[in-house]
Amino acid sequence: MSRALGDVGAVAGGLLNPLSWLLGVVVRLVWVIWFLARMNGMLTIISLSVTPLLLFAITKLGAKVKNYQEHVRQSDSELWTILNESIRGIKEVKVFQRETKQSLKFKEKSWNNIRWSIRETFVEVWIDLAIDIMFVLGGGIVLFYGGVQALLGNMSPGDLTAFLMLQWMLYSPIIEISYRYDELQKTLVSAKRVFEIRSIPQDIVDAPDSIELSQVDGLLEFKNVSFRYEGASETLNQICLRVEPGETIALVGHSGGGKSTLVKLIPRLYEPQEGEITLDGYDIRRISLKTLRQNIAVVFQDSFLFNTTLRENILFGKPDATEEEMLAAARAAHVDDFARRLPQGYDTYVGEGGVKLSGGERQRVCIARALLRNPRILILDEATSSVDTETEIKIQEALRSLFRGRTSFVIAHRLSTILDADKIVVTWLFSRQSHRYGTSVGSRNQTQMAIIPVRFAHRRLRLTVQNLEFLQKPHPRALQAP
Repeated sequence: MSRALGDVGAVAGGLLNPLSWLLGVVVRLVWVIWFLARMNGMLTIISLSVTPLLLFAITKLGAKVKNYQEHVRQSDSELWTILNESIRGIKEVKVFQRETKQSLKFKEKSWNNIRWSIRETFVEVWIDLAIDIMFVLGGGIVLFYGGVQALLGNMSPGDLTAFLMLQWMLYSPIIEISYRYDELQKTLVSAKRVFEIRSIPQDIVDAPDSIELSQVDGLLEFKNVSFRYEGASETLNQICLRVEPGETIALVGHSGGGKSTLVKLIPRLYEPQEGEITLDGYDIRRISLKTLRQNIAVVFQDSFLFNTTLRENILFGKPDATEEEMLAAARAAHVDDFARRLPQGYDTYVGEGGVKLSGGERQRVCIARALLRNPRILILDEATSSVDTETEIKIQEALRSLFRGRTSFVIAHRLSTILDADKIVVTWLFSRQSHRYGTSVGSRNQTQMAIIPVRFAHRRLRLTVQNLEFLQKPHPRALQAP
């Protein structure tokens, strides 16, 4: 955040503004040197003789400014982080009585920022002092040499006085350049921080031979897909799953079983380390990201709302949607139930992250956003976890019609949410010690799947929660789709 706001602004001001005055300063400096040389060449050379000393001092001090500015910018970032975390986690801070601790952390980082800023300021004072010394030293030498020449009769006192009065015109652009050099060092620090972000390679990009699909049917197939997060054990292990167009797949299982990770592979938020995922027979890595993602809508458990109006948050799924389409999606997700009670209706600002809405209301807005997109592939990751039972029933009624003709993935822990699925996929974790079916296990925790025919799963999942525990350790034959 600090780099996006502070550093980008510093770069824009520090690099673009000098272009408007640099040419003028150079022209003015050349003209003044020529004019003073015409008056008295020796005095002009004497006046310029102190310039190398100034440039040497400015270069050395400028390096210190750059070093201190790096620490100042870094401490700015740390301040932004603490402030952002304290505001976003204000409920946790209050409930766990961590106000004093957070305040002390902020105070510590603030003092660190102040210390580096003071050091930088002291160096800038030395730069000012070096400029003043140059001005006084250059003027003093000219006055001494010119006075001697006047006493010897080689120049008139009037010419010496005129030269001394015009000497500031020579030093003025040099002083400007010295100050600008100081500012340039600060700008270079900000530019370095900005380009550090820009130089980070994107992990997921379009392939050189990527293709555009004019029509997407929604046939998805996972072929021996394995995935692990960086520095972690394998999350998904040799997943094989075929989803027909228009089929609804329910994903259930223990937390940490890789359900959310699995569906995030579909829009290529992550890339599997092994295997491939195909859409309508094409490897999704060969399909352009634009084509792939414009046919997918996702409602995450922690979906985000922007600090704008309720209307704009819904239209985020389809900015060119008509008012009628937006209202239809809002009614289907039961957003209209509470939107009418808001002060400005759909034009009410929801606050940062949707803080002015309840958790269930935020979730309904995210569902409306997905409904408005009208995708070929729909992914609901615990999308109804924050709504009450009555609202969930209403949303499920709307989702039944939405699922029709679309390939859908539903992640849920509530049994009522998954009973309309065509297949129920159960994921489970196993360890090297507890796996009893003989295949080699390369890490402590991995995920496998069992595909349960919905005609059997309905009956078995309705019984007791122990049935889910039973399904966590099926016989290997259960890994085969019916």
